[in-house]
Amino acid sequence: VTSICLDPVCTHSPGSDCIAVAPEGTNIALVQDIVGDWLMFQYSRRTEEYGLVTTSYVYNLKTGESIDIFKNEIGEMLMTRWASRCPVGNRLYGVKNVLDYTNTGYKPGESSASKFTPETKSYLCYYDFDTRETVELFEIPAGYRITEVTSKRYILSGDEKMYSIDHNGENLQEMDVLTFSPYAVCGPYAYGFDEDTLYIYNISDNTLKTVKDSGPQD
Repeated sequence: VTSICLDPVCTHSPGSDCIAVAPEGTNIALVQDIVGDWLMFQYSRRTEEYGLVTTSYVYNLKTGESIDIFKNEIGEMLMTRWASRCPVGNRLYGVKNVLDYTNTGYKPGESSASKFTPETKSYLCYYDFDTRETVELFEIPAGYRITEVTSKRYILSGDEKMYSIDHNGENLQEMDVLTFSPYAVCGPYAYGFDEDTLYIYNISDNTLKTVKDSGPQD
């Protein structure tokens, strides 16, 4: 067992600034996926002024290069907060939320931003591992999240419903069969669960199956 950190002089211990050690005050440390030689992970901490603040990294498991992607910009009247992550191929998709507190009464440094409701615009973006660039695609309904990507459509979640939209940002439609945000995807199947029920959605024929947990057996 060893750390993912490749720095030969790093102690991989608290206070060492090791990329693989969650910073002090971290509430959530999450490994998301691997794309090629890149590991994607994030650290989140809860703050009184801004709520949950997340820092996302990609780390090259062969070279040790680390990149801080989808950077939040907080502390001013106009903030940028990133939400949801979805790795597909050589891209990592995310949603950029631009929050405008101008007309809310919020005063940076004097009050908690989490207590105000800013005017919000959301944009679907992706980070390209080949070009090392973040690309903004188009605006989506405020607060929506990216869930999955198919060859023709993006799958979004919002308002406790699931939607799909063309790759050009047009023709937003509520999905009539996929009614849950998948926890895992394998091939054409998306999986979710709720208490005693497993949901299996087949994107190939737009069908949904459910499996009930009957509980312990004698």
